[in-house]
Amino acid sequence: MNSFYLNKILIYKFPNLKDIYTEETKWQEGDNTGSHIVYGNVFAPYLRYCIENNNINELNKISNFLETLLDINNQYVNEVVAFSVLENILDLLQLNNNLVLLFGDKSRKIIFELKEYYA
Repeated sequence: MNSFYLNKILIYKFPNLKDIYTEETKWQEGDNTGSHIVYGNVFAPYLRYCIENNNINELNKISNFLETLLDINNQYVNEVVAFSVLENILDLLQLNNNLVLLFGDKSRKIIFELKEYYA
């Protein structure tokens, strides 16, 4: 899996992020911008916003999306999810352990590993 495809999946699943995505990538490599940058600077802030605003419907959609990505079982994809998405919201997850329950099994496993690493 490469950045182009992973970035396109994000915008396909979350078209509401298209403008932010375009702004972030237009001065870089466009759709080929590294997914760590895209997911860390576009998707993770959106996830943070949804958590802070208790948008359960969107959080469920995000959770399903992350699980679908992790089901691909690709090292690059897994690293993007772990380090550019979940690690970016770890502080919120540590403040409210119930938030972890919104995530699927594979995401929760990564969250627990991150929490243990930073403990």
